[in-house]
Parts: sequence; C-alpha cells; structure tokens
Amino acid sequence: MWGWAASLPLPAPFDRLSVWLYATVAKCNVQEAEHSDLGQYKTVSQFFTRRLRCGVRPVCPTSLVVSPADGTLTYSGPVEGQYLQQVKGVRYSLNTFLGVDLPSPPKDSMLALFQAVIYLSPSDYHRFHSPADWTITHRRHFPGRLCSVSPKVVRAFPGLFHINERVVFSGRWHHGFFAMVAVGATNVGSIVADFDPDLKRSEERRVGKECRSRW
Repeated sequence: MWGWAASLPLPAPFDRLSVWLYATVAKCNVQEAEHSDLGQYKTVSQFFTRRLRCGVRPVCPTSLVVSPADGTLTYSGPVEGQYLQQVKGVRYSLNTFLGVDLPSPPKDSMLALFQAVIYLSPSDYHRFHSPADWTITHRRHFPGRLCSVSPKVVRAFPGLFHINERVVFSGRWHHGFFAMVAVGATNVGSIVADFDPDLKRSEERRVGKECRSRW
C-alpha cells in the first residue's frame, strides 16, 4: 500500500506538498539532492530514489574499499567462523544470509574476511554503488518479509536479516571472496540494479538467477 501511495501522481499542488511533507517529516537534506526544487519530483517515490547533487559525495581515489551507501555504519569487523554480526553481540548465519557455500578461509595468514553493516534511515539517499573494483559472478534474490531494520529492532531480533527480502551479489576481487547484500525494510521492498534489469520483486517468487558483471 505504501509503495502504491508513494508512486501515485497527484494533481498540483498536492504533488509538491506530498514530497515537501515527506522531506520535512523525514528530515531529508534537500540541498544535497540533484534537484533542490521539490517541484521537480512528481511523487514521493521519485524523491525517495533521488540522485545526489554532483560533487557532494566525493569518492576517495586511493581507498580499495569505500562505502556503497549513504547511511550509518552500525557494525564493522572481522567475520567470526560461520557467523555475521547484525550489531555487536547479535549474530546470524553467514551461509543462510548469503545462500551460498561459506567462502574458503583466506590461505594467506595476512588476510581475513571482514564485514560492514550500513543502515539507511528514511532521510538518507537510497541508491547504492559498488564499494570496490570487483567481479560479480552470482546474484540471488530472496523473497521475504519487510521488517524494520532500525538499529533498535536489529538489536532485539537475532536473524532479522535472514527473513527480510534481500538481493545477494557475490563474486571476487583481487583479495578473494567479495559480496554485497541489499536488504529490504519496512516500506522499502523494491530493490533495483541498473546493470541487472531482470531483477524482479518478491511477488514473482523467483530465486537463484545467475548473472555476470564487472563493477
């Protein structure tokens, strides 16, 4: 219902008013948007998936890994055995989350598998980008629920990321295994990848299509 309402074109001036109301309630930084004039967005959905103004998020040219999204880092650290951390002290299964066999431990003692969890609030820019130079070899779409992923809920609900709809992009970079997972949330059920137009919503109940791409 929210997706339908947010994508519904309204007659003027209600279209601009609905976008202004969302931006105000969610405390969005409109000055960072590609169009600071809210009249350029005809629906709340268009504003929610807005682009950023050129230059407001410069990407470090020397870092091998950068943030893929404009959110809050809620956890970062090494992977411990076969478990990931939702937040510190709340674990969930790596195998279940990724839907692939556990990657082999790095053979080089100087290497280790690390993870990072980034939370996007309603006010954040909701596009995501490649965090590194890597090759995607598999994509899996897991239909599921759309529970809230706010930090309070995540701390109280072990395994939350197992049951939410998610899209797993996995592959390799020059250090070995690499994966990025986009997780759906309350009122955010549509996950779109520009390089993968065949990606469908959960209503299609389709899981496991493979693709190859270079990021």
